[in-house]
Amino acid sequence: MKKIVIILILLIMPLFVRAECSYQDQLNLNSKAANVRTNYELKTDRIEYEDGVSYVEYFVIHILNVTNETYVELSNNVEDGSKIYHYADTTDGNVDIIWTKTEDIANFTVKVYAENGTACSGDLLKTSRFTMPKYNGYYNRAICEEIPDFYLCQKYITVETVDESEFVSKVEGYINGTVNKDGEKVEEKEDKKGILEFINKNKWYIIGAAGVIGVGVGVFVYLKKTKKQRELGI
Repeated sequence: MKKIVIILILLIMPLFVRAECSYQDQLNLNSKAANVRTNYELKTDRIEYEDGVSYVEYFVIHILNVTNETYVELSNNVEDGSKIYHYADTTDGNVDIIWTKTEDIANFTVKVYAENGTACSGDLLKTSRFTMPKYNGYYNRAICEEIPDFYLCQKYITVETVDESEFVSKVEGYINGTVNKDGEKVEEKEDKKGILEFINKNKWYIIGAAGVIGVGVGVFVYLKKTKKQRELGI
């Protein structure tokens, strides 16, 4: 009998725990989680040596608006595991993370949880994602100075690098106007497209006008031919 009572208590206990997390608690925590945001910026440090100066570029990832009722789990596809940031790990709710691994595109996942000790302790409140770009090896090519807006000429990119032959092909296509700055194929020029749309929209009027012109030309030829025949007495 005691065993049955213990089992019932163990089964019912989670229900009582979850009952503490009310709908109003969820609304409050969801509101806090919605304010947690991430962004990043490129930074450059100037390093002086005895024989010169060098510049080092890196990214800083910002996690903003963490509260004492939420914590953040950050993970990506480049590093193993994940990192947890509680309010105690922040400066007034904000965290700055240095990111130097720019040889690969990094896809980050940000999960915001209800902090331990809150009514909804441990509940996942929000999931968001962002992508960190990688350094583009084609950036320093001489041709890129002429077409800096082209996507394969940007210093940092969020698309996989193409091989040499495809790079040359896409650059030629951009210069010739067959692909746009994002590398997408351009089907037809806007002015040509506009003319074709006008013709298609008004084709019956155009065909009718062509028919009238054709009849007019036929009458003119007939009259001219009849007059010529009369002059010749035919």
